[in-house]
Amino acid sequence: MEVAEVSPVAIVEFQNVSYTYRLRSVDRTSQHGLDSKPERKFDRKAAKKTSPDSSQEFDPTCNPAIDPVAGSASDPAFDPASGPVSGPASGLAFDPASGPVLDPAFKLESEVDLTPTQEHVHGNALDDVSLQIEPGEFIAVIGANGSGKSTLAKHINALLIPQKGRVLTLGFDTSDPEVTFEIRSHAGMAFQNPDSQMVTSIVADDVAFGPENLAVPYTELVERVDYALDAVKMSEFAQRNPAHLSGGQKQRVCIAGVLAMKPDVLILDEPGAMLDARGRRGIRRIMRELNRGGMTVILITHFMEEAVIADRVFVMDKGSVVMSGPPSEVFSQKEKLRECNLDVPFSLLLAEELIKRGVPVSEIARPEELKEELWRWHLSR
Repeated sequence: MEVAEVSPVAIVEFQNVSYTYRLRSVDRTSQHGLDSKPERKFDRKAAKKTSPDSSQEFDPTCNPAIDPVAGSASDPAFDPASGPVSGPASGLAFDPASGPVLDPAFKLESEVDLTPTQEHVHGNALDDVSLQIEPGEFIAVIGANGSGKSTLAKHINALLIPQKGRVLTLGFDTSDPEVTFEIRSHAGMAFQNPDSQMVTSIVADDVAFGPENLAVPYTELVERVDYALDAVKMSEFAQRNPAHLSGGQKQRVCIAGVLAMKPDVLILDEPGAMLDARGRRGIRRIMRELNRGGMTVILITHFMEEAVIADRVFVMDKGSVVMSGPPSEVFSQKEKLRECNLDVPFSLLLAEELIKRGVPVSEIARPEELKEELWRWHLSR
């Protein structure tokens, strides 16, 4: 089956996706609203003093079972001759064949509270989300934790199916199980934790895992692995063990594994979440190069310096798209970004300070454009 010839790469049109999550513990919470367990301290010295000596024999006459109801040994819970007997103190009956059993007539004085200890809240992970992504675009989806970014990405890749509405990826309806293989073959996705995607002990074998599942011939498979490793600048690590790589190198290997499948769309879910500033710069360079080569890139991130290099930015808050447009337009709405618990890119803040000091630059978010304006201003002085 060939990929359908359609203009948009992805069309998302659905109303909501319901889910359930645990809010907090009802019966034990700390002053901060977090789950807390009562402290349990074990005193070894006290336990040693109170523990019975194993060398001494048990004497039933010295250890009578006191009835907590009557306050005497008139109704013992243990008979040395026959074992446990029924009674209000024990709630047990003794069966010679099977041993102690629960007495059906036994009732507790107070009812057991079966109220669940956890409180659950129902909500919409995505609500009234409609967007369209064109071929060759670089899209960034930003938002605070829990805003629905990753959920949206998983719908584009058919990992999740909307309960209402539809999602079209490369012209295929993601709700149709017959085309799931086609969608995932042409829309590759790399997740934020690279360790969860490593499946072999050799880098080259790990990159080849995806194409092998597509039944790619061996000669073409070798070419794809070489191309993917070269694209992420990891060719010299082809025979290394992924466990010995840094976090940024592992993330590059994961991206190479997706590139080896030659997708039309590359979806990156928080690729820099576990990396330092240097590792994130390397991932940004790879994303720009792939996009310039014609690949559609959909980036899920909460780092503003990653979002400013995109063609369009979608801002999500509480499951809805609250802003969209070019980075310069979106990031100029500083107050609205702060309401969504998002920061303003440093390059934009720097441009504002330069304008206040009389430097003729425009309010732009992309660092490359700001550097060019500063360089032209410096040469003209």
